[in-house]
Amino acid sequence: MATHPREVISGGCRCRYCHSKTKMPLFGNTFSPKKTPPRKSASLSNLHTLDRSTREIELGLEYGAPAMNIGGQSLKFEEGQWVAESGGNVPGKEVQRLKKRNLQLEEENNLLRLKIDILLDMLSETTAESHLLEKELEEVKNQSRRKK
Repeated sequence: MATHPREVISGGCRCRYCHSKTKMPLFGNTFSPKKTPPRKSASLSNLHTLDRSTREIELGLEYGAPAMNIGGQSLKFEEGQWVAESGGNVPGKEVQRLKKRNLQLEEENNLLRLKIDILLDMLSETTAESHLLEKELEEVKNQSRRKK
């Protein structure tokens, strides 16, 4: 009984499927994959070796600030930080202003804490001196009482 359609037609199958070397028989290994061609180099140009200003002169490229849009929020990279351009509840400029104000208040808070620490040290020193003076006064009173 024929198992392949071509066996019925021509009396014998000569198709690639039945006679390829990629079959793996039960005993022995006739698997011989084709060799892959060598890869081409990643880049045939030397543009990656040029610095930015040279590339701009040679190719006339003008790079703007990087920008992206994520979830309807437009962001632009300015002065080392991502700044929201539009969308959201609070404008990006307002957020930047609030961050700057927050930083100023934190610095002021740190300065005030330092002043409090200094004042507490001064109070401790004055209290210690006061206690010493009180003890000296008590000793002087006791000595004057003993002399009498």
